[in-house]
Amino acid sequence: MKAGRWIMTCVFAVCVTLPFTPSSAKAAASVKVELPTYAVNVDGKKIDNVNLTYPLITYNGITYFPLTWNVATGLGLAVSWSPDAGLSVQSHKPKQNELAMETGPANTRTSYMAQVAPFPVTIDGQTVNKESETWPLLTFRDVTYFPMTWDYAVKRFGWKTSWDGSEFSIFTGPVWERLFYDDESYLYAYAHYDGANRIVKIRKDFQGPPELLKDEEAERIRELAYPPAETVSPKHTERKGNKLYGEGAELIDVHVHAEKHAALYEPGTDNVEYSERIVKTEAGGTVFNLALHPPLASLRLADPDTHTYFVKNSKAIEIHAFDKTIQGTESAAGGTWLWSRAPGVRSTSTNPLGSAGSVGKVLWLDSEGNARLWNDTLKAEHLRVLQADENALIVEAYRLTKPPAEPSDATQGYFRIQADGSYEKLADTVQGQGYADRQGQLYELSGPNRIANLTKNISHTWKDSELAESRS
Repeated sequence: MKAGRWIMTCVFAVCVTLPFTPSSAKAAASVKVELPTYAVNVDGKKIDNVNLTYPLITYNGITYFPLTWNVATGLGLAVSWSPDAGLSVQSHKPKQNELAMETGPANTRTSYMAQVAPFPVTIDGQTVNKESETWPLLTFRDVTYFPMTWDYAVKRFGWKTSWDGSEFSIFTGPVWERLFYDDESYLYAYAHYDGANRIVKIRKDFQGPPELLKDEEAERIRELAYPPAETVSPKHTERKGNKLYGEGAELIDVHVHAEKHAALYEPGTDNVEYSERIVKTEAGGTVFNLALHPPLASLRLADPDTHTYFVKNSKAIEIHAFDKTIQGTESAAGGTWLWSRAPGVRSTSTNPLGSAGSVGKVLWLDSEGNARLWNDTLKAEHLRVLQADENALIVEAYRLTKPPAEPSDATQGYFRIQADGSYEKLADTVQGQGYADRQGQLYELSGPNRIANLTKNISHTWKDSELAESRS
């Protein structure tokens, strides 16, 4: 089986007691099926495929998943049969129980024979054209196996799927993506539900079920979390010939720079489009953050040619360690914090435009332009700022690449970092992307329907039935 095909075409299958006699089954075409060689996870539960009466099987590179009554109700599907209409499957039904699969003798063989199902099928009222289906319904061990393609699982049923190269996961309920806002009593997270992006409200004391917000309330929370951006001001830099200047100090000679970076610029380049960000420091200095737009750079690269300068008294110092676009700043006694946008903690097999090469960096810049890159201090691949004030930052240190055999204790975790170079570790990472609320407490979405308060070392998991209550 080709594992790469799983990204877009992984399927489930449903099974109900066969509505026809053994003699009719013998007339059906036989096909060879195999047991999957990878792990399968449903709503956070790993399937023990070896000891199932009705194991998962694969056919034509696609996984089929047996849906007995227990499995159907655990996935929120309703299955029915009639002699005239055949098999009917309806989605978006309330879950009556947690997913359960019948156990039995060990499945020791790697391949088996199954039959193509001969009866009609409707999915959410639409008839399936069996003749044109690449992955037809199958019958195996006297149950019906029904392929749930990407179109069914994601587009029609509204589920969320993922494949990391060795494990396929499906989430049939709301998938909490990340925490992004809080008030005195509640946390707010983006959630994937019914194929749409929603906002879920969670009590900070974990009491009661989370609540999916209605559109009007969700829009209000978004506006609070993301105030309108400031109006773009005219550029503070000045172009003189091939050179860019800031407050009278030369920042960069574009022609000389282009010659040194021939892979990014056409020969003879002496002008280039660029964007800038300016930060005024309390000590009278100015930070110029210039993101050049090289014509030959891949559109998928983030910050292919970005430079940061500290200018004071008409003298410029380039901060070579900070070669990313500034996302946020915070003034403090004796200097300024700068940080870039940090990529998501869950890497993907393909990068959207402008994402490749993203690095979460945090820099402390004192009043004279002396810089400390906190990625180096903590030996962290990425740093994400969770909270900032004039005294300190709370940051999340994490990796997207595989760690070395003996990673440093400081490589991953949550830290409070100070302008004087001191720091303390607040908590270890658990699984998901972290969030610091307005009281400074740390949280993670640490699994399906699960949230952890890392500061208090407590967590809570809600059953699907509790979440269904909030969606009704």
